[in-house]
Amino acid sequence: MSSIRISARPARQRGQSLPLGLAAMMFTAILTLALFNTGQVTSEKMRLTNTADAAVYSGLVWQARGLNFQAYMNRAMVANQVSIAQVVSLVSWSRYLRTAARNLNYVLGWIPPVRPFTQAFYNASIELNELVRQVAEVAVNVLDGLLDVLRFAQQSVHVATGASTQEIVRKVVERNDARYRLTYLGAGFLAKNTADWYRFTKNYDDDDGLVRKADVITRSRDRFTRDRGWSERMLDVGIIKVELVKAGETRLMRKAKSNDADDDDWYGNRRQRSGSNLDWQWKGKDTLSVHLRWKCIRRWRLTTCREELPVGWGAALVSTTGQDIESCNEDDEDGGFWFFRSGCPPWSRNARAERLAEMEKDILDANYDGVRSYRDIADAGVQDPRLPLVVEVRVDHRAVRTSTKVKGIGSPAKAGESRNGMGTGMFRVADDFAESKVGDGGAQLAAIAKGEVFFRRPVKRVPGRWGATDSQDEFGSLYNPYWDVHLLPADRERIAAWATRGVADFVGLAGELSGGRI
Repeated sequence: MSSIRISARPARQRGQSLPLGLAAMMFTAILTLALFNTGQVTSEKMRLTNTADAAVYSGLVWQARGLNFQAYMNRAMVANQVSIAQVVSLVSWSRYLRTAARNLNYVLGWIPPVRPFTQAFYNASIELNELVRQVAEVAVNVLDGLLDVLRFAQQSVHVATGASTQEIVRKVVERNDARYRLTYLGAGFLAKNTADWYRFTKNYDDDDGLVRKADVITRSRDRFTRDRGWSERMLDVGIIKVELVKAGETRLMRKAKSNDADDDDWYGNRRQRSGSNLDWQWKGKDTLSVHLRWKCIRRWRLTTCREELPVGWGAALVSTTGQDIESCNEDDEDGGFWFFRSGCPPWSRNARAERLAEMEKDILDANYDGVRSYRDIADAGVQDPRLPLVVEVRVDHRAVRTSTKVKGIGSPAKAGESRNGMGTGMFRVADDFAESKVGDGGAQLAAIAKGEVFFRRPVKRVPGRWGATDSQDEFGSLYNPYWDVHLLPADRERIAAWATRGVADFVGLAGELSGGRI
């Protein structure tokens, strides 16, 4: 029986992979468009964030420079005051030299070989004192006038900085991209920063504020102005000691303005004073005395007797009143003759020489208006004052180039509307943006940034100690230009922005419902 072989060959099938290929191509195209949209939105978000950061940083840098400029003006005003003190010190010292030369000529001038030298020295001291006095009066007028210029510059920069910060922030946003704008909330943040700027510092023109500045000026004096004295032991034999003492100092003094008849008008009515109620003056004294101490018997007791012999003295001052305002009285019980009694509290051990200096003091004929008003932190007790700035930048969704903006691919046409054999909306991939019903309105992309101006004292190295630094802290003020800027996380502000838009959307939706439009 023969075997029968049956072979079955499958029939050829064609076109079955085409639907799968088309589906894969459509999926790939949609995925590509989705990735393209995601990349475009992410890139736009990064540029928007960088713009917001740049706007915040630029606005804060401008304000930090304004604070540093005001600090430089305060330092310049302090330096000018110290310069006036130096001028007064030179006049006082030249006056002291003149008196010492005169006394030397009186004591040694009777010796014929010595008299020409002592007389020449005395004449030279007179010329020197007159020259220094004339130069000093001009210098005080110039330095005092510069104080008004510095104060005006400080006030002008304060006003200009606050007024121009908003414009700087807006210009930075527009220059980064012409499509970008501040949101309404961002404009509100910017307006708050402007208000905070004008509250951050204040103009101190009251007595307490000026006294605080006077303390800074006093502590800023140079060594010659602060203490130009010395002492030398000339004899010490046990029962008797002789010491030569040179004393010299220039002080900034103040006194409450008097309420005497000069303050009344023609009809006897009391005038109302405005601003500070203080008079000011720089006063310098230079003295040289010989101090004697020896053992003596007083009231049947062995004690130490003291005596001061003035050798040279001089004093000079410039004041807001044109007169000496130092508070003096005649109740001092200093020993000696009546004209040696000091009418003012002595500045040094040379009390008698100081009294003589008071009797022959030079009062400079110059315009001096005292310690001027200045700007400083409004709350001087705050150790770490800071000035924040928040900016929110947006871009309209229509300006973001996603696939929906490409004609023929992502157009909003319906799939049933055919063109060139293909529905123009078939490959539309939605790129929904957050949309607000009120406020900025419309779908948009937004970014928020935050920063602050703060006071940071530079780290100072300790000389002679490798790697060592000082650990001193310094309160924020407008006496040192150490104001800097940094960016901060804006988490709370971002939550506030979301909450604001949520409330706005709810209000807008409620308005639509109440109007019967939906």
